Amino acid sequence: MKLSELVAYRNQLNRLNTESAQAQADIDIGNIKHLVSSKDFDANNLKQQLQSKHDEIRLKFREFTDLITQARDEAQQQIDLKEQYWLTETYRLYRQATIIF
Repeated sequence: MKLSELVAYRNQLNRLNTESAQAQADIDIGNIKHLVSSKDFDANNLKQQLQSKHDEIRLKFREFTDLITQARDEAQQQIDLKEQYWLTETYRLYRQATIIF
């Protein structure tokens, strides 16, 4: 991948925000849990199952966010490597050109 493509990719990753998706999911799930909790019956222990699944969803959001951070870090590492290469190569070409002239 070209350096410019890596930078564009990293910048796109930096613009991603899972917090708004998680906040909306929490609101929607909270509404569902509230509806179920407001009823007097719970023969199949749905209230507890809903809470458990909600906790799992929160965990998965954190894991998803961690993966995005990992992708960002990997892109930055590649950028750092390619930047160093191109800085060295540019300096070499500059030195070569100044010696010739």
